[in-house]
Amino acid sequence: MTTLGFVFIFLFVALIFQHINGEICGGDYATEYECDIGTCCKVDGRWDCLTDEQDSYMCEDHTRKLAKYIVQGWNGYIDNLIGQSRDASGFEHVDRACIIGLDGGAKWTTDSYQNALKLSSNEASTIAKAFKSEDFTPFMVNGIYAEGVKYYFLREEESKIVFAKKKWNGALTLQRSKTAIVIAHTKDGGQQGNANKAVGVIAEYLESMGM
Repeated sequence: MTTLGFVFIFLFVALIFQHINGEICGGDYATEYECDIGTCCKVDGRWDCLTDEQDSYMCEDHTRKLAKYIVQGWNGYIDNLIGQSRDASGFEHVDRACIIGLDGGAKWTTDSYQNALKLSSNEASTIAKAFKSEDFTPFMVNGIYAEGVKYYFLREEESKIVFAKKKWNGALTLQRSKTAIVIAHTKDGGQQGNANKAVGVIAEYLESMGM
């Protein structure tokens, strides 16, 4: 192989690596490494590095680029989601999360992973069926079960986001993308609004990727 051929292969591999690990803040993907200070956020239609104080009110729709979006397969999204729920004081309002498929409720994340929300097969399939059909009557009548706990249905928005809660047991936020459902558990005493934002970040990202 010629020297030119080796150079071409090297550049191709470098581009693939860059695509996986992210590009600069302002590109199609952004990583935590590209902001020396602050977080890469979308403001007035463009991505820029903002401080934590600015981030709280300037990020459009509270949406931020995912940092290192491929970490350890789908399980990496659990860590990312929990991190997205962190407030200015550093408190993480989400303690467990998972992603399941919209068709049938197959688990994309694994139960053995730390901080995974461990749904039973029946719980996952019941949730997926409601979102797939956009009929949330079963949730209203029977509640939403996760890890054997019954959470009481609060409301749904646009047939794609559902909120549930149980006193002393925290809350659930569920949001669908094109092919998946992102689910997060707000720890007891946490703010569900932070969980809602974090779930939205992941679900909207998956949607943007056609998933």
